[in-house]
Amino acid sequence: MINWLRKRRRERARLRKLEEDYRRTDAEVIDASRAAKVRPFSILIGPTNSAGQATLWAKALSRRGHLAQSLRISNDPTAEWFSADVEIPRLEWTAIDGRLALAKKIASQYDSVLIESMRPLFSLHSKRDYAAMRTFDDIKLLKKAGVKSAIVFHGSDIRDTQAHAKRETFSPYRHSSPELEQLQVRAAEFRAAGRRAFWRRIPVFVTTPDLLLDMPRAHWLPITIDVDKFAEAGQMRPCWSSPGGPKVLFQPSKGWLKSADLVSPILERLNAEGVIELLKNEAVKHEQMASKIAQADVVIDRFDGIAGVASVEAMAAKRIVIANLAKWAYKRAESVPPLVHATPGTLEAVLREISAKREGFENDFEAGLAYAQMWHDGGESTVRIVKALKLKKIS
Repeated sequence: MINWLRKRRRERARLRKLEEDYRRTDAEVIDASRAAKVRPFSILIGPTNSAGQATLWAKALSRRGHLAQSLRISNDPTAEWFSADVEIPRLEWTAIDGRLALAKKIASQYDSVLIESMRPLFSLHSKRDYAAMRTFDDIKLLKKAGVKSAIVFHGSDIRDTQAHAKRETFSPYRHSSPELEQLQVRAAEFRAAGRRAFWRRIPVFVTTPDLLLDMPRAHWLPITIDVDKFAEAGQMRPCWSSPGGPKVLFQPSKGWLKSADLVSPILERLNAEGVIELLKNEAVKHEQMASKIAQADVVIDRFDGIAGVASVEAMAAKRIVIANLAKWAYKRAESVPPLVHATPGTLEAVLREISAKREGFENDFEAGLAYAQMWHDGGESTVRIVKALKLKKIS
């Protein structure tokens, strides 16, 4: 009995100390916010910079008077494909001093944050717990410091893979694997956190329309590309500039997610027959993608039901773009991209038709460019972020 009481007292003392530490760190963050007479930035977007979207949204916002920056917490910033305005090595961030420094920086320099994928920004109330639910600790503290918050999900972070497999014949989630099982567990965690965000009246965005089925109360935040850069690259080498079969580019970042096991054999066979000329699938930095796409006449994106970033980039470059646009995925969409629809089952026939007709193949290049300009040049995304967080112009 005496030993039990001693243990209980020690545990209570430990918890009291933790609470004191939490109050002290919270107070430092709030004091940093109060000491800042003027915050120089409207918004910080991070901490994953997935597909470089945080940086592109930040640039779009800044061009329109809402100074913004992107944040990437990375295992190795030098190895990242996409650069961010604020880059923090994970080892530096993991130490409590590093996380506290970031919290004070955010509280004193930004009016708002757009948090990617429910990843904690600093998680000051834990030593090593960076679960999605910890993000609410960050949001609560930032609110006390006068900083507003919103959340954006990018895709596989919340996609219900089991529901996707039921909806889509060519779903890449129909074959079990350790990687998929891990993805399912994490996505379920993030979806649960996203639903709690709605209860707390925190704005939630998703970047692809199919995710509106998994997160019905969310709002679409269009992905952003540098439309001018891809359009200029396309002008330098217009489609059908070279003789011979269509130059075809299929460059999946993750082969299993983009049905490479079904698509690649078709492309290799058509390439061997001389029907198409398959360009090499070489990994390149994203800043080289415009010139890579410009080498192609046809760009093949993905077959899981939606058009991805590569589709929009290729449309801006006035290329023929092939993807599987599933009706169920665009059920709640505000628009449907003007692409050539195909599945792995119809891809060969579509490519043979394109090869036979070449310039005569029916494809409205201007419609593709107009779609990219309307939805994906950053303007529409800026409007939605500004509205959700009531951002004020700074520049």
